[in-house]
Amino acid sequence: MMYSIISDIHSNYTALKKVISEIDRLGVKDIINAGDIIGYGCYPNECVDLIRERKIPSVLGNHDAMAIGKMERSWFNAPARMAVERNYHELTPENREFIKKLKPAVMIDNILVVHAQPPKDYIKYLHNAEEAIPLMKNMKQKICIFGHTHVPAAIRYEAGSAKEIIMDNVKLDKSAKYMLNPGSVGQPRDGNPKASFAVFADDSFEIRRVGYNVKEIAKEMKERGYPSYFYERLEKGE
Repeated sequence: MMYSIISDIHSNYTALKKVISEIDRLGVKDIINAGDIIGYGCYPNECVDLIRERKIPSVLGNHDAMAIGKMERSWFNAPARMAVERNYHELTPENREFIKKLKPAVMIDNILVVHAQPPKDYIKYLHNAEEAIPLMKNMKQKICIFGHTHVPAAIRYEAGSAKEIIMDNVKLDKSAKYMLNPGSVGQPRDGNPKASFAVFADDSFEIRRVGYNVKEIAKEMKERGYPSYFYERLEKGE
């Protein structure tokens, strides 16, 4: 069993194309997406089209949910609301319907996939291993894939305690439970502007980074009138 894991694309088609190209180069056939296909960036249709074309299993993210009215707009600041509302209006009817049908959680090979917190939350952030303890204690699955923070993470739980693992490549112990975050394709926030994704196998979880033309999408976002806050931070990875 091997999967590439992506999350938090945020309408950044420039980054998504590079990530998918790298996944193909690695020869990993199956891809899982942990939510937030749209929001922030200026290529919502292109991103949804590619997810649909590749038949990539995806869950509902908070930006996806806000766009289709499943989440209160008050949760977002004004620039984020503006970007996601504009994304939604730009989507084709087919792509709107695709977003509307996304579920907050899916099971793939006994792997639980959510956007934020298990069992099916797409809003609450998971900040550290201590917050994960009650979630992982009640989690029936050994593996949970999540996103939302835009920061790669691996949290190991066993015997009532959890710890975050310093990582690029994590060896997975079958006696423990894990929550695994691939970071963000479209807007990383760990100080590294390269698009982030992961390769997951039975016994390992490896973070991969791939550079892309940040200036290209920043220029396009600026020309289309998207909030500067979102394209200026792309170059800094924050």
